[in-house]
Amino acid sequence: MKKVKTREDLMALHSKYRDHVLMRLLSYDSLNRTEVTVTVGECGMTNGAKDVLKTLFDDVNNAKLTDVSVIATDCADDCGNEPIVKVIFPGKEPIVYNNVDTAKAKEIVSKHLIKVGGAA
Repeated sequence: MKKVKTREDLMALHSKYRDHVLMRLLSYDSLNRTEVTVTVGECGMTNGAKDVLKTLFDDVNNAKLTDVSVIATDCADDCGNEPIVKVIFPGKEPIVYNNVDTAKAKEIVSKHLIKVGGAA
């Protein structure tokens, strides 16, 4: 992933993802949406949470899963298991994954979100 070093780099990223973010904000209905959370505290970031978050976000967008939100969350105070990813279907218990890397993130999207159409 290219590092953001200048204002122009930041604006290019903003332009690339703006429509996806606006689409999610405008259609947001938390009672009927699946949430995928990623811990991005210091330990999570040290262990690759940034890449996991980007992988999840990109895969969800590429699959056009408009009923799924990918959300960065604070530290879970469980440093040995971060990054932690939770898949939360409305009205169901969360499915929790520890020590997630980008390969596992891709598997989570295909196993829980694409195959089941956003509902388990």
